[in-house]
Amino acid sequence: MCAFCQFLVPEKDSLRNSFKAWIGSGTFFDGIIDLDAMMRDPQNYASFMPGLDTDKKFGPYAAGEQMIAEAINIELLR
Repeated sequence: MCAFCQFLVPEKDSLRNSFKAWIGSGTFFDGIIDLDAMMRDPQNYASFMPGLDTDKKFGPYAAGEQMIAEAINIELLR
């Protein structure tokens, strides 16, 4: 079983979605970077897009890290 799979249960997914909604509400942060939305495979909710994940299925590989770096608006960090 992949390391991430233990988190793919309805209760935890509901909590994750609620937390993401709170973060994205725009009232607490100057900006957000939604890595989940950026890297998730639209055909398979439980996976990264092909070529972006590591063999352990828990974090991005070099291509995923590059995608993150290119997506970050550096002005959010100033």
